Amino acid sequence: MTRLRLDSNALICDCNLVWLVERLQDKPTEMAAICQSPHEMKGRSLTTMLPEDFHCTKPRIVEGPEDTVVRFGDTMTLTCRVTGDPTPKIKWMKNTGYSWEADDDSEKYVIREDGEKYVIREDGTLVISGTTEQDGGMYECIASSDMGSTKSRKARAVITAASQLILAERPESQNVTAGTDVTFSCRALGNPTPNVRWLRDGRSIPFSDRISFENDGTLLRILAVKETDAGKYECYLRSTDNTIHLFADLRVVDLTAPRLLFRPRDIEVEPNAIVEVPCRAEGIPKPVIQWKKDGSALEDNRLKITRGGSLLIFNVTPQDSGRNHFSRYNDLSLEKSLTMLIIHIYIYIYISSFHQFVHLLMYRYKGYTTIIVCFFCRYECSAINDYGRATADALVRVRQPGDATDTLLVIRAFQSATEEIDRAINKTLSSLFNSDGSSKHVNPFRLTRFPNAIGRAAARPAELFERTLINIRRMVNAGNKANVTDEFHYEEILTAEQVKEIERLSGCTGHRRRQNCSNRCFHHKYRTIDGSCNNLRRPTWGSSHTGFRRVLQPIYENGFSMPVGWEKGRRYYGYPKPAARLVSTTLISTHTITSDDQISHMVMQWGQFLDHDLDHALPSVSSESWDGIDCKKSCDNAAPCFPMEVPADDPRISNRRCIDFVRSSAVCGSGATSVLWGDGLMPREQLNQLTSYLDASQVYGYDDELARELRDLTTDRGLLREGPTLPGHKPLLPYASGQFVDCRRNPLESSINCFVAGDIRANEQVGLLAMHTLWLREHNRIARVLREMNPHWSGEKLYQEARRIVGAEMQHITYRHWLPRIFGLATEDSLPPYRGYDSNVDASISNVFATAALRFGHSLIQPRLERLNASFQPIPQGSLDLRDAFFAPWRLVEEGGVDPLIRGMYATAAKLKLPEQNLNIELTEQLFRTAHAVALDLAAMNIQRGRDHGLPGYVEWRDYCNMSRVETFEHLTNDISNARVRQKLRELYGHPGNIDVWVGGILEDQLPGMKVGPLFKCLLLEQFRRTRDGDRFWYENPTVFRAEQLAQIQQVSLARILCDNGDNITRVSPNVFLLPEGRNDFVNCDEIPYVDLNAWSDCCENCEDRDNTISRVRREAEKYFTPSYDYPVKDMDSLNREEKIEYLQKMFDESNREAKRLQEQSDNLSQRVKKLESFLKDIRTRQ
Repeated sequence: MTRLRLDSNALICDCNLVWLVERLQDKPTEMAAICQSPHEMKGRSLTTMLPEDFHCTKPRIVEGPEDTVVRFGDTMTLTCRVTGDPTPKIKWMKNTGYSWEADDDSEKYVIREDGEKYVIREDGTLVISGTTEQDGGMYECIASSDMGSTKSRKARAVITAASQLILAERPESQNVTAGTDVTFSCRALGNPTPNVRWLRDGRSIPFSDRISFENDGTLLRILAVKETDAGKYECYLRSTDNTIHLFADLRVVDLTAPRLLFRPRDIEVEPNAIVEVPCRAEGIPKPVIQWKKDGSALEDNRLKITRGGSLLIFNVTPQDSGRNHFSRYNDLSLEKSLTMLIIHIYIYIYISSFHQFVHLLMYRYKGYTTIIVCFFCRYECSAINDYGRATADALVRVRQPGDATDTLLVIRAFQSATEEIDRAINKTLSSLFNSDGSSKHVNPFRLTRFPNAIGRAAARPAELFERTLINIRRMVNAGNKANVTDEFHYEEILTAEQVKEIERLSGCTGHRRRQNCSNRCFHHKYRTIDGSCNNLRRPTWGSSHTGFRRVLQPIYENGFSMPVGWEKGRRYYGYPKPAARLVSTTLISTHTITSDDQISHMVMQWGQFLDHDLDHALPSVSSESWDGIDCKKSCDNAAPCFPMEVPADDPRISNRRCIDFVRSSAVCGSGATSVLWGDGLMPREQLNQLTSYLDASQVYGYDDELARELRDLTTDRGLLREGPTLPGHKPLLPYASGQFVDCRRNPLESSINCFVAGDIRANEQVGLLAMHTLWLREHNRIARVLREMNPHWSGEKLYQEARRIVGAEMQHITYRHWLPRIFGLATEDSLPPYRGYDSNVDASISNVFATAALRFGHSLIQPRLERLNASFQPIPQGSLDLRDAFFAPWRLVEEGGVDPLIRGMYATAAKLKLPEQNLNIELTEQLFRTAHAVALDLAAMNIQRGRDHGLPGYVEWRDYCNMSRVETFEHLTNDISNARVRQKLRELYGHPGNIDVWVGGILEDQLPGMKVGPLFKCLLLEQFRRTRDGDRFWYENPTVFRAEQLAQIQQVSLARILCDNGDNITRVSPNVFLLPEGRNDFVNCDEIPYVDLNAWSDCCENCEDRDNTISRVRREAEKYFTPSYDYPVKDMDSLNREEKIEYLQKMFDESNREAKRLQEQSDNLSQRVKKLESFLKDIRTRQ
């Protein structure tokens, strides 16, 4: 440059002119260069200025790029914030390798911004969209200006494969009949969300009126299946670089139910004859024929079944009289929702000294001819499956003089009863599974309470027996027999033989199964699933599907079966019983909530979980009366319907006169079925569907079939079946695949179905579901540890041992941690110390415990469930109103998993029960609102259920518990101190003797330090003592666990269970039943004692690998060995300073904790050695 003119230019004297000032200093030149801006420079001449006057700075990187890991296809951002004056320019360099020459700024490494894939923002941040493997490498940003340049640290970018697809739902193979609707569900979780494509036999499935794809293609629905729809269906899940292929077969079968080719006909027989009972059937698949007698398998050598299916009875004797049960069923290999189609034939054989031979049949067998005749017989053919039952029958008997009318009366009454009850059951099943069309899902509340096939088989005989008697009374009153008095007595009409015949016709002895406890090797070590053989002298005590235990004789309106309140207007103590709903709205329900200042909400949740281990009254087999009245649509008392009357001024319900309610099923031999039964009339008793023992049946089930469904039998590892595993979480419960559980109430809300557990009520609310999930994980955690220690154990032994440990853990938590929160310091005084198993104690659950006393826990329930994150702050979805928690398992999957609910349980308070604050309105006004036309009322249901079960009144129970006598409401002052409450009781009941037991118990003032009043304390302790003392497998029984094993079980706490099985629970309160305050404040999980399963380590006997044998001494000593921590070796040079410090600090902390633990063990061992040395020295001195 030879000449530069700056005259009259409006110069901007910023850092961009520093070069010119420096040039003027090197080569002084005259010029008229005057600054126009900035303000502080205005008017100054460049010739008089120095470089320092500009205050310019070199580029400096304030925040550079960091090492990053990005999933394939995601967006990557690298930061480069700089300062400097003049403003530096940003350039990004990238090498596909992990190094380049330090001074190599070659243009080949420069990233060219294209506005799409590569974008450099104004602040210098580099954004790379749609990353691929080629985007991996080392990145560096360079900031440069006239003042100089600088480089950032080299940051490593790693591109990983897309997230692994997590299978959430898989399609299941199905066998269906033509015309059936079919759905296949296929869903996986991943990022990005995978695409779903369906194929049939390798080809795309065309759209049609019958075939649709829903929920973004995850649900394939086929309406009115045709034979052409059969084939192999493929679900093809594809994400960026992951694919899953899942297959399911659809078989469209032209099934035909078994059909009798030979129907029962009249035959007669004499003693010592050979009898053939022919039986032929057809069906697709070919029916299999089975015979039973009185509900048991045929074991007599004189009984043979021919290849064609006929039954041969050789040398008939009087002992052959009874019921022969013949079954035909098609082995369809269907899903359990279709089950088997079964036909039963019942043959009743009587031998009498008054035979009148009508005709003889000839039968040729092994070359000689024999007279074939039959005794007095009753044939009944029944077609049964999970959808209902159809029956046909024929009568064969030897007529005796003068008895034809009596017999016909019984037979006609029984036939009518069979038709009425089976029709009601069939309609109930139809309404449950075909509710207003295929698109509308079923009522989950009703489903969870409807008995399964085993339950229906246990309950149906009693209903048949009782309905037969009712029909006989109706026939008699209609003039079929001589008129009788208004006070009907069946013994005036029926002879003992006729009652016996009704018993046999109904199968009312079928539930009295003979328990085989001969396998002492098993029964001495492990529980049965159904609770039988716990008491070897009385094997059915406490087993499932047996009656509740009575403490006081029940009260029924007719003396043996009709509940109190059945006859409207009937008076007790001079006053009518108030409607259960009226009592609830007047006395029990509360809008105001006060939180407890001591116990956490976990006390409530454990109480519900415990209750579902101990009792579940089996509901009626039908929600329709035997006269064809739907219990949901009628307000009449017509068995089994027992609706709850709605008062005219009800605060919520104005469009209905009642809330539907169905009675519990009865035990055969009680109520009306006890007529002329042994010692005479026995009141109606209810069935407990569960085992009465505290044995974790809510985890493992209460019958063998359910237990098998819950087990993972694909491996020999003793595990329970697991469900889907969400990213960053542990496995959930498996989804229910049968029809008897369905939570998909609103497909627009979620298509996630119910989960399956040992108790069908697991899905009732998500807090309970979370607890079930934790204990599934606990079993599998224990089973895996046991297998690692004992690789020679079979899967069955692993399952049984893990089950035994889980049951013991629940017993210890309940009795050592939970009960003291209910009974306070009085627990040890009220519950005597354990003195061993007592075979004379019946541990069966009492009716009053299940129906009234244990329901005190309803008063502890808050109206919402808190959901908290790891910092114990609400999760984004917030707390959950109880009304939205019912039958909503999808919230567990899609709204944070198990941990937020569990943290909310032990970090927040339970509801405090006050005299006028008993049950929150979520329970009395919003219960299961999505499942019922009218939301239920839990308080009213508790009252109505007590009346249904015939529970005596509050005053009678006070007498039983040796409480003060009550004749007026003023006498209640000491136990129900609130005058307003007593006044409302007077207005409702009129007399203290009229008060329902649950109402009186729940309204009592809580005893000091307790959560119950004196009555419920008495009734609860009576049961909890029996549950402990009458259980042969109680964990403190010396024959159950070795001393070192018991010592470990006594270390368990619910806090430890939460730590071990939560998804990421790291801080808990030591006692989760108490609020986290003071000494019970939150601590790290590693401070909570744990169960050392090394106590279950076993010697490997007869193992081929002798190196696997571990001596007992070594096993005992291994508990004190230092674990070998294999810390991951890291490339320290690849870490920055902060990362090195963090890594080394973590190693230091872990080693320090281990050193402290070992030091404590060493100190304990040293003290033990000194004590043993002292004892030894003392003994030697005495000698």
